[in-house]
Amino acid sequence: MLPRSGTQVRVTVYNHKDKTLEAASVSLRSSEPSESRVYKLEYDSSQGCYASNGKPPGRYLLTAKADGYATEERPVQVDPAGLRTKMILGTPGLPFLYRGGIKKPFEPYLDLIAVALAPGTAGPAAEQFGEIASKYHLTPVELGATVPHKLVRVFRFPAGVPESDQQEIGQSLQDVTGVEAVGPLVHFEMNGLSILTNELVVKLRPQIHPDRLLKVGQEMKIEIEFCRSLPQAGNAYLFRLPGWTTYTKLMDVTSKLLESKLVDYAEPNLISTSVNDHFQRPRDFLFPRSECWCPRSTQLCHAQQKTRRPCKR
Repeated sequence: MLPRSGTQVRVTVYNHKDKTLEAASVSLRSSEPSESRVYKLEYDSSQGCYASNGKPPGRYLLTAKADGYATEERPVQVDPAGLRTKMILGTPGLPFLYRGGIKKPFEPYLDLIAVALAPGTAGPAAEQFGEIASKYHLTPVELGATVPHKLVRVFRFPAGVPESDQQEIGQSLQDVTGVEAVGPLVHFEMNGLSILTNELVVKLRPQIHPDRLLKVGQEMKIEIEFCRSLPQAGNAYLFRLPGWTTYTKLMDVTSKLLESKLVDYAEPNLISTSVNDHFQRPRDFLFPRSECWCPRSTQLCHAQQKTRRPCKR
């Protein structure tokens, strides 16, 4: 165990399945012009993280490596009070999304598509779902007992369906009466799931107005529209992509937004089912060992009605 003296840096490293990696290599490289040192962090089993003490406050490049995983790095600020953060490593080639400034790789469900319904619309929608499933040879997927069946549907594509046909199917499902959102899954198990929507929570840097981001977005060929502010998160706003989204589309948009240097983070506004406990807490499956803070969750759709208002034009 390292002695706790001076500025403390603590970094927990997970893989994309939320398992702590104890054999990673973690380092800090100073970004200050006057210093180019590299500091290696040692694994501290008593804390379950990689640790180092006494590092000078300042900007650093944090890097994490492990055998069998793609290397991950990002700039961080070590304050006088220290730094505690996470790094999440995935196998090479996995898609990724963001929670705050932290990149989260995940295993895609390329053969599945999910639908979230508004309360009270399951009955009228059932016949339309049946017609679409028959037309496109979709197979309904069984859900666990704790998933709200009247609010969520999951379908499996037939083998070999091209992305263009998936877009057509997604649009057909989106047009069903009562459908609030259609999208691929970023997490799926019998008793819980998270649906990728066409919405992004974007935290702008101080003094940056959403209009400026929209203007820069046009120059960078980013198709997004402004929905509303999220004052509980500071200078943050909800934006929406046209149509239903795909893993590739959202990865491309979030990467471009970060490249603009106008945003602190751009993360998906997921629809997630709740943990089946006494509090019905929404889980955030993009972030290890945590609960969801974001404005949408499913048990879900009562909260969802408040957040999926029409975007402001």
